[in-house]
Amino acid sequence: MLLASLAACGGGSKHRPLPRPPVARPLPAPDLNAPSTATIQQQLAALRANPALCQSLLRQTKGLTVEPLKDWQDAPQCVVTNTSRMLDALVLPDRKLPLTCPMIAGYHLWVRESVMPAARKHFGQSVQKIETFGSYACRNRNGQSAAPVSEHASANALDVAGFVLGDGRRIRVKADWSSSNAAVRAFLRDVHRDACRYFSIVLGPEADAYHKDHFHLDMGRWRKCQ
Repeated sequence: MLLASLAACGGGSKHRPLPRPPVARPLPAPDLNAPSTATIQQQLAALRANPALCQSLLRQTKGLTVEPLKDWQDAPQCVVTNTSRMLDALVLPDRKLPLTCPMIAGYHLWVRESVMPAARKHFGQSVQKIETFGSYACRNRNGQSAAPVSEHASANALDVAGFVLGDGRRIRVKADWSSSNAAVRAFLRDVHRDACRYFSIVLGPEADAYHKDHFHLDMGRWRKCQ
């Protein structure tokens, strides 16, 4: 009687619980001095949860010197933590901008593995500077009052407006995305496409009217490449 009752209540072999799926192993921290792998974006995104590890990786990165900045808050929705500014880099932005640690790591890899090789490929020279529209801004997305808070509100985004080549020539997103020069068009499309390997969201001239004159790069929690 007892066995029959157990079977009726699900104690029989037909009602055994399924085995749990194996737990995914956490990704290792990225080595910023080595070629990146297919999981680099996930590795960089994971650094958001480990500020001390991220800062340690930046200190160990060849060709990169950063100055850690104090945390600050300008409004309830504008909280800035774990930021630094680049004092030396393979290619510096045109100003010393505050950026979150994962953003700096992604920027370094993007410059090393995409921007510099693309410039050599299409122009036979290097890039000496990257022109920007800034990083931190306490605002909502695209400056729209009804939109969610922008990643710029935590210095977790960078707007790239153009590139200055070694000979001083400027390649600008707004003026040159549809350039009659095939090499210029190819360069901008190469670095835009490759940025999606490192950053969470990459928006350019074909995304919408808000990004017709720059590339928006951020390390937010959503994924989009357009």
